[in-house]
Amino acid sequence: MSETAIAIAVPEADPLVDLLRREHTRDGGEGMPAHITLLYPFTDTLVARRLGRVREVLAAFAACEIEFAETRRFALEPEAVLWLAPSPSERLVAMIDALATEFPEHPPFGGRFDSIVPHLTVAVSADSGVR
Repeated sequence: MSETAIAIAVPEADPLVDLLRREHTRDGGEGMPAHITLLYPFTDTLVARRLGRVREVLAAFAACEIEFAETRRFALEPEAVLWLAPSPSERLVAMIDALATEFPEHPPFGGRFDSIVPHLTVAVSADSGVR
């Protein structure tokens, strides 16, 4: 079964994070560029039929500039996630909420977390020295 996600590519971040992502993330190791995930897991069937609905939901959001000026960590035992914090993040949260409302059968991150924090993952590692 294949996995899909709805994500915003952030190619401007690749020169800064690509090597860490390739070494310390599964998707980076598979060639996925720097990105902010909006909805994962999405769907493994009928993707083409759902793309129109995705476009409609996201068309309500105007383009905006996002800055990444701060690194943070999520503690997910036994590993931690090093990530870049997007600012402002409110529009990203609204996009995630809109997609989750449109596709309730696909809650963000499978419903694993109480709240969703938009982020750009740099590394996932049990080594706290990964920076």
